[in-house]
Amino acid sequence: MKKLITLLVVISFLSCKDKKESTITPKLEKDLCESLYNDSKKIEGYSIKTYVDSTIQNISKGSLMESLKEYEADNGFVLVMETNTGKIKAIVGLEKDNQSNYVLSKSIPINTPIEPGSLMKTFNVMSLLEDKKSDTSSVYDAKGGKISMYGKSIVDNHLGFNKLSLREAFLNSSNTIFAKAIDSSYKNTPNQYINNFNKFGLTSSFSQINCNSVIPSPNTNSWSKITLPFMGIGYGVELTPIQLLTYYNSIANKGIMIEPLIISNIQKKGLEIKNYDMIQNGWNLISFEPQTSLKNNGILKDLLRQSVSKGSCQFVNSQKIAISGYSATTQINYSSENQTKEYASSFAGYFPSEKPKYTILVHIKNPNPEKGYYGSIVAGSVVKRIAESIK
Repeated sequence: MKKLITLLVVISFLSCKDKKESTITPKLEKDLCESLYNDSKKIEGYSIKTYVDSTIQNISKGSLMESLKEYEADNGFVLVMETNTGKIKAIVGLEKDNQSNYVLSKSIPINTPIEPGSLMKTFNVMSLLEDKKSDTSSVYDAKGGKISMYGKSIVDNHLGFNKLSLREAFLNSSNTIFAKAIDSSYKNTPNQYINNFNKFGLTSSFSQINCNSVIPSPNTNSWSKITLPFMGIGYGVELTPIQLLTYYNSIANKGIMIEPLIISNIQKKGLEIKNYDMIQNGWNLISFEPQTSLKNNGILKDLLRQSVSKGSCQFVNSQKIAISGYSATTQINYSSENQTKEYASSFAGYFPSEKPKYTILVHIKNPNPEKGYYGSIVAGSVVKRIAESIK
C-alpha cells in the first residue's frame, strides 16, 4: 500500500510539473533570463533563482572595482563559470556614474558582440591543428614585428621578433605571425576557416542566452583580401562574451562545450514552474578524429598554461594557484586614425590548471593608457585576485 501511495504521488508530481512547465514560453524564458543582466527589463509576477554564488560574486565585484580605479577605466565586467556544469557563479558589471564613481552597471553586455582581439589566437591555433595546416613547430617570419599585408600595416606589441615557431608566436602573442599563418593557410579555401566558427560552437545561441555573432562571409561585399589576416588577430569578427567564455570553458573541459546556465529555477506565486540543471547535449568541440582532437585540445591547454607561466601573460602567474589563459589588448577605435587610441583589455582562462574548477572572462573598456592598458595586466590582475581568493 505504501508503495502504491508513493507511486501515485510521484505520478501526480510529474504530471503537475509538466503542466506547469508548459506555461513558460521560449520568449518568456529568454526575457526572464535577460532581466537578470539588463535592468531595463522587468517581468512582474515571477521570481528567479540563479546559480550565482554570493561569495564569488562579491569577490569578483571587489577585484573588478580595484582594477577599474587603478587604471581609471570607463567600465568592465566579470563572468565566472563552473567548468564542469556551465553554471554561472558570478556576473558583475561596474561603470562610472556622472560623478565618476563606480556603480553597478544597468546592463551587462554578455551577449553583445565584441571584437575579441588576441583571444582569437587560441581559436586560430585549434583551426590550424585540426585542419592540419600547421603544427606548433611550424616556423614563420615576423620580419622584426612589423609587416604590410594588402596595403595594411600589422604590428606586434613588442618589436624585434623574426623567425618564430607557432608555439613561440602564441606565447609572445605575435600579431604578424598569426595574420600570415591564417592568410597563407586559408586564402584559397576561406570557407574552411569560416566553418570552424560553427564547428567549435562560436556561432551558437544558448537555451537561456540568445547570441548574435558577426562572422564575415567570403564572396560578399564585406570580404576583401585583408579580411583573413585581420581575423587572424581578432579584428573584423565579433563574438559575444558568453560565447568566448563558453569556448574557453570547453578547452578546460576536455573539448566538450557545455551550455552556460544563469537561471536555477523560475517560480510564480511561490511555486516552482521550471528548474534547470546542466545541459549535457553540448558540442564536442572537434572533430572526426577523436584521438587527434583530444591531443590538440591537450596542446591548447599546455599553451594556455605556458602563456601564464612564462609567456605574454606572466603578470597573471600566481604562486598560490595555477592559472591558464590568454589576454587581449584590443584597439576599439582603429578605424579613426586621428583620434587618441582607445583599448579594451580582456582575459579569458580557467583555474586551477590541472583540474579546472572555474572558467573566467574579464573585459575592461577604455583604461587610461598612461596608467596601463595591456589585457594581461589590466584584466589579468582581476583574474589573479579572484583565483587566489576562491581557490
